[in-house]
Amino acid sequence: MNITKSLTIAEENLLLQGISAFIKHFCILEQKYKRGLLSHLFSEKSTQRCTTKRYYFSEIAQRRSEKYDPSSGIEYPCVELENIEQESGKILATVPSIKQGSIKNIARPGDTLFGKLRPYLRKYAFAEQMMVCSSEIWTLIPSDVVLPKFLFYLTQTEQFLQVANISSGTKMPRAEWSNIEKAEFFIPDFSVQHKAVSLLERVDKKITYTDSVLIYLKGLKTGLMQKLFI
Repeated sequence: MNITKSLTIAEENLLLQGISAFIKHFCILEQKYKRGLLSHLFSEKSTQRCTTKRYYFSEIAQRRSEKYDPSSGIEYPCVELENIEQESGKILATVPSIKQGSIKNIARPGDTLFGKLRPYLRKYAFAEQMMVCSSEIWTLIPSDVVLPKFLFYLTQTEQFLQVANISSGTKMPRAEWSNIEKAEFFIPDFSVQHKAVSLLERVDKKITYTDSVLIYLKGLKTGLMQKLFI
């Protein structure tokens, strides 16, 4: 093995580790910033500055009741709880629906997906297309008082999650719709909703970009380690 080459690769690897550590810290800060932004945008004090109306959650959204039977032979992307990344809102993968052995919930474009099992895991996603999902995932239909994406971000707020975590069961806690439907939220007019959604989407894009840089650096590090032993 060439000692000079090994030292150079080791130095590059050390540099990559330092950059990765910095970006990971930056990712954490971005997530904290987003949480703070959600708390601010959806707080009662913030909404007092604009035209708002108080609604029960049942007036803001309803659960979609449509079901999907795999034996129908119709193929859709299927999302299980493990396919949704915690807190990011990303659907990491889908599985073939016709290969599933149980009845699934149907989600249509514009629906918000929310994992009711272990709600503290913060598993939520936005349906961009027709899909089906686990019965442990609620598919929420936005009413005419909210923009679809506004509902998606509302389910990420501490106020919503606190209610969702008033759950039944100890080992496998589940959010109770009877609690959530009675929760009250202040909803601003559509112009304010548009601004809030636009701002939060920009933050999400930055977080996604930072994550992609981390994945790229991880690939570079793996490549360097392989070169070290050539």
